[in-house]
Amino acid sequence: MAEVMIDPVRLPGSGQIMDRRHIVRIILSDDHDPFTREPLKVEDLEPLPELRDEIHAFCKKHNIDLDEAME
Repeated sequence: MAEVMIDPVRLPGSGQIMDRRHIVRIILSDDHDPFTREPLKVEDLEPLPELRDEIHAFCKKHNIDLDEAME
């Protein structure tokens, strides 16, 4: 089953977009951008509130429970 991205963030070095919960877990075990291997800290992540709002609107329209999607 696919997972829904709940809190998208942009990685400054690579420009890749990931869900915050996944990249934070990666950073805590290895403080590097997984795509470029450049040093990366949690505070370097760029929030994407517009994309987050679009995802949440999509979930609401399609009756996707965000709490279940986060599990």
